[in-house]
Amino acid sequence: MTQPPVIQLSGVARTYDMGGGNVVQALRGIDLTIRAGEFVAIVGPSGSGKTTLMYLLGCLDQPDGGSYRLCGEEIAHLDDLALSRIRNRRIGYVFQQYNLLAEIDVVDNIALGLVYAGEPPAQRRETGVRLATRLGLEHRLDHTPRELSGGQMQRVAIARGLACGPQIILADEPTGNLDSKTGAEIMSVLRDLHAQGSTVVLVTHDPTIASQAHRVVRIVDGSIVSDEVGQGSGVGGRGSAGEETAGQGTGVGGQWQVPHPPDAGGSTHASDPRPLDGGGQGPDAAQATGDSAGAPRRAFAESPAPGPSGIGWRDLLRIALSEGILAHKLRSFLTMLGIVFGVAAVIAMTAITEGGKRRQLEQIRQIGLNNVQVRSVDLEGARLLRERRVNPAGLTTDDLAAVREHVPGIAAATAWKGIKAEIRRGDKVYDRANTLGVHGDFQQVVNFHVGSGRFLDQRDDQRRARVCVLGGAVAEGLGLGAADAIGATIVVGDEPFTVVGVMGGKQFGESDIADAAITDRNRDVYLPYASLRAYFRKALRESPLDAISLRMDSDARLLTQSQEIRRIVADLHDGAEDFVVAVPLESLKQAQRTKEVFNVIIVVIAAISLVVGGIGIMNIMLATVTERTREIGIRRAIGASRRDILRQFLAESLLISSFGGLIGLALGIGGGLLVQLGFAFPVAFSGWIMLLATGTSMGVGVVFGIYPAWLAAQMNPVDALRN
Repeated sequence: MTQPPVIQLSGVARTYDMGGGNVVQALRGIDLTIRAGEFVAIVGPSGSGKTTLMYLLGCLDQPDGGSYRLCGEEIAHLDDLALSRIRNRRIGYVFQQYNLLAEIDVVDNIALGLVYAGEPPAQRRETGVRLATRLGLEHRLDHTPRELSGGQMQRVAIARGLACGPQIILADEPTGNLDSKTGAEIMSVLRDLHAQGSTVVLVTHDPTIASQAHRVVRIVDGSIVSDEVGQGSGVGGRGSAGEETAGQGTGVGGQWQVPHPPDAGGSTHASDPRPLDGGGQGPDAAQATGDSAGAPRRAFAESPAPGPSGIGWRDLLRIALSEGILAHKLRSFLTMLGIVFGVAAVIAMTAITEGGKRRQLEQIRQIGLNNVQVRSVDLEGARLLRERRVNPAGLTTDDLAAVREHVPGIAAATAWKGIKAEIRRGDKVYDRANTLGVHGDFQQVVNFHVGSGRFLDQRDDQRRARVCVLGGAVAEGLGLGAADAIGATIVVGDEPFTVVGVMGGKQFGESDIADAAITDRNRDVYLPYASLRAYFRKALRESPLDAISLRMDSDARLLTQSQEIRRIVADLHDGAEDFVVAVPLESLKQAQRTKEVFNVIIVVIAAISLVVGGIGIMNIMLATVTERTREIGIRRAIGASRRDILRQFLAESLLISSFGGLIGLALGIGGGLLVQLGFAFPVAFSGWIMLLATGTSMGVGVVFGIYPAWLAAQMNPVDALRN
C-alpha cells in the first residue's frame, strides 16, 4: 500500500501583522510535496520566506491558511502537546545559529531532546556519548559550547537532532556560519543521513550546497517559482521525478550509529541502533510510489497520541537548579532574602513568645492553677489612716471563714502573715529568710510540700506551739541536713522554735505576670499563725493577714467566684479599698493574649516580608524569562511543550523559595537559641510553626512564580528563537 507523503502542503499562507496596518505576507499559496527519503534543498534570496517555510515544516509555527499534512495527518488539528511530541520524535532540527544551551556540556546538549522523550538519564548519557563520538567529538564530551569551534557546535546540533531518531531532518542554513572545509564535512554528514533513509530538507542560499540535494525548490517573495532535480540526484538517493540512482554518501569519522526513534510508548532503544556508515541501503531501492526500503522502520502515518509529558520531576528540579539558580548564584540568593527574613522572623519570634508562655504557665503552677487570692494592700500615711477608719481590722481570718462559708467550689484555703526576722542556729545566721505565720491548708493551696518531717497542723496553731518548718535554702544556710534538722532548735528573731519539718526542694522563678506574687519559697520559714501573732510585735494599724489564698475545685468559674469573693470581703470591710482580689490564671491568660497579639503582629510583618520576597521572585523570574527567551525557543524546538516550560520555571521559583525557607528556618532556630543563651530567656520551637512557615514560603514561590512561568510557556517558539 502506498505511503502518504511525509510532507504535503496545499495552498499554505503565512502573514505577519507588523502593527500600524502593516501586514507582511511571508508565504503565498505554497504547494509542496516531499516523500520519505528525499533530500530537498529550499533556496531563495533573503526575505523570500524560506526560513518561515522551514519553521512551518518543523511545526514551530502554524500557517494562516491552507493545509499542512505531516505523514497524512492535518497539523492544524493538533494541540500543543501533540505538536511538541512531533517535534521531539519525528523531526530533527539543525539551526544555523546552533542554538545550544551554554550552561551544559556537549553530551547533555545532544541528549536534551531525550529529556522530553522520557528517556532514563543513563540511556540519555549513553546515546549522547555515542553520537558525539561518531561525529568526532569524543575529546569534547565535557566541554560547554563556549569552548567549541563553529564546526564542533554544528556537529553537536546535528547530533542533538538525531538523538531521538527522527525521520525528518530540517537543516536551516547549517553551513552558513562555517568555513568551506567544515561546511563540506557537515554536508557529508547530512548526505549520510539521507543515504540511510532520513528525509532531509535543507534551507540554504548557497547554490553549491543546494546542488548536492536531489531536489531544489526555489522560493521568491513567498511563492515557489521552481522545483527542479538537483545535481545530487546522481550521487545517491531518489530525485524528484522518482528515478532510481546508485550511489553512496561519504561518512565522517567512519561508521557511526543513530538510535531508533521512540516507539509508540515514547521510549527510545539505545541498544538497537541503526547503522550509518555511508554504505547502507539508501532510498535508491524505493519504488516510484514512495515506498522505500531505506525509509525509517517506524510508520509515521499515525500521530503520537497526546499524553502526559515525558519529562520527570527529577529532571525539572535538576534543570531549575543547575541551569537556573546555580547559574546566577548571587542573584538567586538576593532574591531569597525576603523569604529568609520572613521565615526566620516567624520561627524565632514565635519560639521566644511560646517560651515566655511556657515559663509563665510554670510560674502559675508554682502557686496553683486554680487559685484565687485576696491580698492586703500595702498602705501608708494618710491613705492607711483613711482606710483604717473605714475598716480598722484589715484582712483577717474572719474574712477567710466568711468566704469559705458562702462561696461554693473551694477545695482548700490558707492564709498567711509575713515578717522579716533573722534566723540563727548557734553561730550560723541566715538573714534572707521570709518568716510566715500560716493558717489552713497551706501545702495544698501553694503546691509546695514538706520533704522530711511534718508540716504544721491545726493543733500547733491552737497551742501556739513553738515549732517551725524550714525551706531547703534556710536549712542549708544554717548547716542542717534534711535528716538532722528535725528536732533542732533555731532562733527566729529572739524567739526559739523547734524544727519539725523541712520542705522539699523546688525551683521558683520571679514572676513576670501581674498579680502572680511568686516568691522563692525555699527561703521561707513557716510558723503557726497563732504563734506568729503571739510572740512577735505587731505594727500599728497593720493588717493581721497579708493574703488569703483559695484553691478552687475547677478553673471553669474562676472569674465568677472571684467576683463573689470580692463582694463578700468588700461587705465585711464596709467598702474599704484595703484589699485586692487576684486570679493568677486569668492574669496569665491576659498576658498570653497580649503575646498572641504580638505574635499576630510578627506574623503580619513576616507575611509582608514573604510577600515582598514573592514579588522579588516574580520580578527576578520575569527578568529570567526575558534573558532566557532563546533557551525557551530551543527547548520548544526539540519537543518541550508549554506545560514542560511552565513546570520548569515553576520548579525554579519553587526551589528559590524552598531554599529561602530552609535558610530562614536555620536562621530562625539559630536566632532563638542565641536569645536563650545570651539572655537566659526560654524558647520553645513549634514543629507545626516551622512546617507552616517553610510550607508557606514554598507556596509563595509557586504563587508568585505562576505568572512568569505562564509567560514563558506562552512564548511562540519562532519568536523565542529569533530573540
